[in-house]
Amino acid sequence: MGSSAGAHNGIILPSEISYKIHNIGDDGKLGEEIGKVKGITEYVVTGLNNNEGEQKYQRWAINAENVAGPSNWVAGSLVVGAPYTLPFHNSFKGGTIENQFIGLESSGKNTMWAVTNDVSSDNDNGSIIFRPSETGVSTILTGKIALQGSMNPKLVFDYRGDGSPKAKS
Repeated sequence: MGSSAGAHNGIILPSEISYKIHNIGDDGKLGEEIGKVKGITEYVVTGLNNNEGEQKYQRWAINAENVAGPSNWVAGSLVVGAPYTLPFHNSFKGGTIENQFIGLESSGKNTMWAVTNDVSSDNDNGSIIFRPSETGVSTILTGKIALQGSMNPKLVFDYRGDGSPKAKS
């Protein structure tokens, strides 16, 4: 294996880097170590049935270590569980996620989507709302949806924009 330049023009020997892989618990805390590899950047998680049960995030934390010391931890995730079938519907009825997996992710607490019963386009007292107070990134993620056999699937949604906030005088 060759070498690469590091962040401070140091030499990185990929064959000398070890990676530790841990589960992340439902509480968001670092869980048990499930694997450790050295000199490779791939690890296969075993015993994970990706298409059965309730949908949820399965999360892992990984860190690298070489003679210079350990890196910070990084996280990766995958949605696991049985996919929803068509027709799929969620209008956030009653200000809930209707017992379905919905990921509302953001770069900070001031750029969050939220489920609400304050406004509704279909009179079911539910929607998701986005009122950022700073620049950032935010994502809405549905669970897995099986599209097998569908000829022309469509994504249909209602959108409402209330405009920019008025400037303060």
